[in-house]
Amino acid sequence: DTHTDDATQDVLEKIDQVLPSLPDETQQPLILRYDPSLDPVMVLSLSGSGERFEGVGGLKYLRRISERSIKRLLEPVDGVAAVKVKGGLLEEIRVELDERALRRTGVAITEVTSRLAAENVNVAGGAMREGNTRYLIRTVNEFESLEDLRDLVIASRQGREIRLRDLAKVSSAYEDREVVTRVDGLDAVQIEIYKEAEANIVDMATRVRSRLKGGRGGRGVVERIERDHGAKLQVVSDRSLFIESSIQEVLNTALLGGLVAVLVLFFFLGEGMTT
Repeated sequence: DTHTDDATQDVLEKIDQVLPSLPDETQQPLILRYDPSLDPVMVLSLSGSGERFEGVGGLKYLRRISERSIKRLLEPVDGVAAVKVKGGLLEEIRVELDERALRRTGVAITEVTSRLAAENVNVAGGAMREGNTRYLIRTVNEFESLEDLRDLVIASRQGREIRLRDLAKVSSAYEDREVVTRVDGLDAVQIEIYKEAEANIVDMATRVRSRLKGGRGGRGVVERIERDHGAKLQVVSDRSLFIESSIQEVLNTALLGGLVAVLVLFFFLGEGMTT
């Protein structure tokens, strides 16, 4: 029953007492309020064993399956706000600018970055319903190959087109790994599922589990991923299970309390009809 503002003030006062004993270069500590609703409702893991999933290629493959298959299959579920993928190897395109080429052509770095941002677009375009089906719409205008990127016209000088290949070296690489996830000793990709603000946690999690398992003759996401890719998709954590168990505990306690009350009354009254 502690008020958040009172607790924050108490923490600030304690920190002020500690600050004089900290090193001079220490900055002022930052106090943040933790909101459990910002945590994912469910966390899944995708892993695999065998040559296909070993080394750099395996991490890249797991990430691609998560982004292109699992994420697209789970995002349309009612109540799901977002599906985020962490871990694995995320591909990136490196554009290493040549300083001498920039000086020679008179092109600024900002011109290059603005052209890249303007020509590579993938944004949400809303949703459309057809019967009981909801389709997510995206506006996609992305580069499809390194050659498309290299041929991008950055600027025009004296009637001559200056392309990205004239200014920079373009190559394919991977982002630095910031998250390392392992399940049963195997490298894995972590998939986090977030709920919409007004959605019920238990209902949303039930629909997601139904999509994962499948039913009525249809294959679920778990079975499909194992069949098509040989990978193992499993639920690591599910916040809705705690809520469901708490509700069940309340029901069990109410039922037990009612039975005990009936027994006590029967013991004192000694008569079933009156009880």
